[in-house]
Amino acid sequence: LLFFERRWLIHPLKRLTGAIEIIEKGDLDYRIEENCKSMEFTQINKSFNRMMDQVSDLKIHVYEVQLEKQQIKMKFLSQQIQPHFILNSLNTLYTYSNRDVDSTRKIIRLLSKYYRYVVNIESRYVNLGQELEHIDNFLDLQKIRFPRKLNYKILCDDEIDIVPIPPFLLESFVGNCLKYGQDENDQIMLRIQ
Repeated sequence: LLFFERRWLIHPLKRLTGAIEIIEKGDLDYRIEENCKSMEFTQINKSFNRMMDQVSDLKIHVYEVQLEKQQIKMKFLSQQIQPHFILNSLNTLYTYSNRDVDSTRKIIRLLSKYYRYVVNIESRYVNLGQELEHIDNFLDLQKIRFPRKLNYKILCDDEIDIVPIPPFLLESFVGNCLKYGQDENDQIMLRIQ
């Protein structure tokens, strides 16, 4: 009787509690062997494995929802930035259009590069080098608007220009520097390294 009790009850219970301990340690991919000597424990093991499959699916679903929320937030933030920038750029273009054809052409070229980057970003990450090129383009446009006020320098080691970062991450920092970074002489010196 003791032999059957150990084989049909104690060993399956130890296997079940061992599986629970493994899962408590964070291994959500662990599954219990479903074939058991007892029909009841076979059913419990199958139910346990189904439950863990559902937990894994739920975890993936929650992660996907969080990722989708982040993407929506990024798109929303980039859309907030763009109308303000468009209006400023159009005002600058209007100002230069009657008096300086070369600057007008340069503004149009820089704007087309800027918006080509903005429109073509599909992924969640871009290379740091691409983002810095975009920032350089953005600052060139700002330099036309404030020729005597703004000076900037962008330095990046070749080894790190392939590091992936979220797009438009640096633009908000640079925009705040332009907005709040004036010294006592109304000059802005921006250095990105």
